[in-house]
Amino acid sequence: MAAGVLSSLAPAFAALRINLIESLKEGAQIGGNASHTWLRSALVVSEVAVALVLLTLSGVFLRSLEKMQQVDPGFRADHALIAGYQLPLAQYPSTASVGTFNRAVIDQLSSKPGVIAVAMSNAVAASDVSPRSAFTVEGVSADHWKLKFAAFTSVYGDYFGAMGIPLLEGRTFTMHDDSDAPPWSL
Repeated sequence: MAAGVLSSLAPAFAALRINLIESLKEGAQIGGNASHTWLRSALVVSEVAVALVLLTLSGVFLRSLEKMQQVDPGFRADHALIAGYQLPLAQYPSTASVGTFNRAVIDQLSSKPGVIAVAMSNAVAASDVSPRSAFTVEGVSADHWKLKFAAFTSVYGDYFGAMGIPLLEGRTFTMHDDSDAPPWSL
């Protein structure tokens, strides 16, 4: 836009300096001055150069977009619904009451016709917004450990089925995998 504005203002200012009536009487060319011709040529060359740069960049961006769309993110985002809610703390004061609410939502949505899988999560897949928690490494003393944070996602329900994430080995999480369940290994 700036190039277009500058390119249109320069000839307009040059035209203000020309006395059209005198130029027509004398039969001279309008804008025939060498400096005006040089200015017009420079503006045309710069406009063409800027247009070629923009055209090349847009082609590169379109090619990058095409390549990005061909990358498999590891999950299926199509046919998925994302919604958010926040429960009132007065009505759901404990983790157990929130868990009961979540189970009821999962059960009701799972019973709807056409629904294949239902899950809840505290973060959207492939987004840079997720909760973080500090962690330590077992066996490393706190004196030699620099505090680090890792992103985590809490899921509830059939998360892998809902997101279309294939299971390569082991088993998926079940409704019984909560903080009270014994740890399991592959």
